[in-house]
Amino acid sequence: MNTTTTVQTPGENVLPPTRPPHIGKKQSNHALLKGLRVSMLIAGCMIFIMGLLLLLLPMLKVQSIEVEGNVYYNADVIIAAAGIEVGDELPAIDLNLALRKILDNCPYVERCTISPSLFSIKITVVEKENIMKTMFQNQYITFGRDFSVLEIVDEGEAALSPFLYVNLPSIASVTVGKTISFADNDLDTGYITALWNALEVAELFEDVTAVDVSERFSLSFVLDEQYRVELGKIGNIDVKFAALKEILEEKGKQNQECAVVDVSDVQKPTYRPVDKSELLP
Repeated sequence: MNTTTTVQTPGENVLPPTRPPHIGKKQSNHALLKGLRVSMLIAGCMIFIMGLLLLLLPMLKVQSIEVEGNVYYNADVIIAAAGIEVGDELPAIDLNLALRKILDNCPYVERCTISPSLFSIKITVVEKENIMKTMFQNQYITFGRDFSVLEIVDEGEAALSPFLYVNLPSIASVTVGKTISFADNDLDTGYITALWNALEVAELFEDVTAVDVSERFSLSFVLDEQYRVELGKIGNIDVKFAALKEILEEKGKQNQECAVVDVSDVQKPTYRPVDKSELLP
């Protein structure tokens, strides 16, 4: 067997084994450098945009204000309550504060939204439904179906004309934001609420212009400013409304006369022509 052996003689130079030139050398992180460049570019763009906005924002002024959904309130009243004027700088407007002002100063507004655009403001309101009014100590009191007082005004017959007039049981006191305090502390207003609900189910509520609920067993309401309907007590309300409908179809459509329709006794309902002045409770 042939074997080859290499022996290093003294003084002979031995070269270290060769290795790839890239091994052991520190390389640049190209991805890191690229990320830094992108970040610097983004930061520069943001600084430019912010500077541009600082120059342009004062130029963004309200040129028009639009109000939608208002029925009772005039648009000018809503705008004045919001405290926003044409010419105001849009970025400086506190929309939340404007919303609170509308709700605080317009008690018949249930909810509201304010939508700004480039040069305009749009205010959308939803007004409360089934608002009613009554008189107490020579003042007009407006309230909701839960008897919560919305407003107290000295002179409001013309302004409050869209609201349903209700002759309530004797009132002790009223405070805005609180329910009406009746003279009878033990008064159960359930019969009044039952009447509201019955009128709504019968689709008559919108046509009723006045209601007398001052006496629990002697309820009445004015329909279409032409008929005063005597209900008596709240019992058998569905039957009474059916009798009312039958009578009006038979006699009421024939002329424009005013009349009292008494359905308190469904066995003997009556129809009696009267002067218009006799309709109101």
